[in-house]
Amino acid sequence: IDVVGGSGRLIYPHHECILAHAECLDGGNPVRHWVHTGDVKKAPVQANGGTEKIFLNDLRQWEGLAIRAAILDRHYARSWTFDPRDIRMGSETIQLFRQACVRVDGGGSFLDPRLFETCFNAALEDNLDTPQALGVLRRTAMEIMRDASTDARQAKGFLSRALRLLGLADAPA
Repeated sequence: IDVVGGSGRLIYPHHECILAHAECLDGGNPVRHWVHTGDVKKAPVQANGGTEKIFLNDLRQWEGLAIRAAILDRHYARSWTFDPRDIRMGSETIQLFRQACVRVDGGGSFLDPRLFETCFNAALEDNLDTPQALGVLRRTAMEIMRDASTDARQAKGFLSRALRLLGLADAPA
């Protein structure tokens, strides 16, 4: 088995049970990678301070890409409490990316995307650190937008590829 995943709350007893069964069958661990996610909870609204799960219906009022950006801005393995401001920030992030991708290029100095690309790849290779990767893409977009005279074609190409990789690119028209 290449990957077994689920909530961190499943490590015991569910994933421990998988290991016990596997050891009984062939004496080893059949799983190459264990991926345990954090939980997303609603902010406490009850007098006792309890939390509730988030349901898809709670998210229908926002654009899908904004929701995805908000989720990717949290590390998959850490639990977090849902706040509508996260979705608004995700929406602002998507708008920044859209503006940067359609910016008209100038004939001035060249914006080299290699450092951005290196940092982006390093973030993803570091336990899929999507919050760090998104930060790199925000910096890339802001640098693209900073000076209209800059030749940002290659930087925009990198940004577009990275957005497609994260599922944050708009569908082609």
